[in-house]
Amino acid sequence: MTPEQYISLTEKIIWPLFLIIFYWLNRKSFKKIFTALVSRIESGAEIQISSIKVGEIPVSLPSPTKTEKVTHNHLAILHSSWRYPKKDKEFGEPMYVIQVIIQANSDVLDRIEYVKYHLHPSYPNNLQTKTNRANNFELKELAWGESNIGAEVKVKGQEESINLSRYINLSGTGKNLLNK
Repeated sequence: MTPEQYISLTEKIIWPLFLIIFYWLNRKSFKKIFTALVSRIESGAEIQISSIKVGEIPVSLPSPTKTEKVTHNHLAILHSSWRYPKKDKEFGEPMYVIQVIIQANSDVLDRIEYVKYHLHPSYPNNLQTKTNRANNFELKELAWGESNIGAEVKVKGQEESINLSRYINLSGTGKNLLNK
């Protein structure tokens, strides 16, 4: 091997090796930072790095005009969860409360007739219809595992329902979405 090849090889190895050593020496601090970020994201707190935002609750979805149909672009499913240890013994699992609401502008929420939630088949009552516009068609349930939830949104005066879905992850520190 020529001296130039040794230098090139050393340059390719030294930076990754430096980063590995730096991480190893500071791994406890990196773990604390990572844990704090995950906790903030799960709790719904907004985190912004450059132009990327994570954990932000949409507040300004578009509204259709009075003559336009409501579409999936005007609605969102939001969820939160928090631990509910009172039920752990009864179910033999760590239990959580999940809260699901429909997020939309007020005029869009006024046009919704009902929301039919489709929960995981393991729920005894896995199809639940909500009609209370005042609480954003809220669904609250107990959960011990993560799953997808579907929402069939029936809009007054529209033939077809709007189908939405969301993955429900469990966080022990979520907050009530209706306490604004």
